[in-house]
Order: sequence, then C-alpha cells, then structure tokens
Amino acid sequence: MHQLHPNPMRTAKVRQSKCLDVETLAQSDELADKYNITVTNSFQAVGSLLEDVESSWLATRNVIFQSARSTLPVVQKPKRPWLTADTILILYKKREARLRGSTEDWRKYKGIFKARSKQDLENYYSRLADEAEEGVKRYNLRSVFRTLRISPQVSHTITQATAAMSQCCGAMVSHAVQRRKPWSVGALTIRTH
Repeated sequence: MHQLHPNPMRTAKVRQSKCLDVETLAQSDELADKYNITVTNSFQAVGSLLEDVESSWLATRNVIFQSARSTLPVVQKPKRPWLTADTILILYKKREARLRGSTEDWRKYKGIFKARSKQDLENYYSRLADEAEEGVKRYNLRSVFRTLRISPQVSHTITQATAAMSQCCGAMVSHAVQRRKPWSVGALTIRTH
C-alpha cells in the first residue's frame, strides 16, 4: 500500500542498505578468524538443514549474512572525498581551538582550512576531469557517467560550458575560431539570461 507523506513536496528518503567492508576481512587475519568462528558457531546453532532446497539455501544465506553483519565493519563513504589527510588534520586543529575558546587560533586555522580545501577541491575536479577525458579517449563512457554522478557541480559546469559554446542563433560551434568568440563576446549574453 502506498504511504502518503505529510508534505508532498518532500518525499521520504529511501534507506540504502549498508555495505560491509569485505576488503578489511581479506586484509586482517584477526577479523577473518573472528568471522570464521562466528559462522561456525551460527551453523552449529542451526543444527541440521531442512530437506527443501530453497529453505535450506535461505537458512544458510541468513546465517552467513547475520555473521557478517555482527563481525564486519560497515563501509562509510567520506562526506568530503576531495579533502586530503593534511586538510582534515587542520580541520581537527580548528575544532580543538574552537573548543578551547582560542579565537585567534581558530581564525588562523579557519583561513588555512579554507585555502587548502579550495585547492583540494580544484585538484579533485581536475582529477575527475582527467579520468573522464581518459575514458572518452578509450571510448569508455563509464568514467564520464561516474564523474557526472559523483559531482553535480561538474555536470552543472559542463552544462554551462555547452551553453557558452552554442552560438546566439542556437547552432553548435564547430570551428576552433568560433569557440574563442563565445567565451569573450557571448559571456555577457549568458550572464543576462
């Protein structure tokens, strides 16, 4: 049955399933041993499996997933993937200065953080653009679509660039000399629209 949301303009967020960090399982012997013990104990608790193939498969699957959920960590995507480790360290220093009440240190770290995060963001976008260009050169559009999905700012920039590259009459620019013209002359018409 369809649920009605109190505010139709805001739809309820769909909860995404949490991904388990399987790479950590492959890298850590201690975690692998803990997982193996948990799976073994869970199967001993289940006992014998049923005669029906489907129900046996579902019971086996559920035991394995419950064991994995109880022992493996969850993959967490970084909120700001463009920030480097040094910039995050400065962010923590800024936080500590704020908690101490040191306004001077907080302002100093705030300025440093703004400058570094801006540079990190530019480097991140450049790296995404380079990956997309390499994908286009190899006729692999997967990297292009991944870039557009990762960053709406990049897709917005591409849309603006495409609009700037079109002539005033609506035809697309095809010659290199025509490409320079919209950037110098047509920039004013784009800003006014």
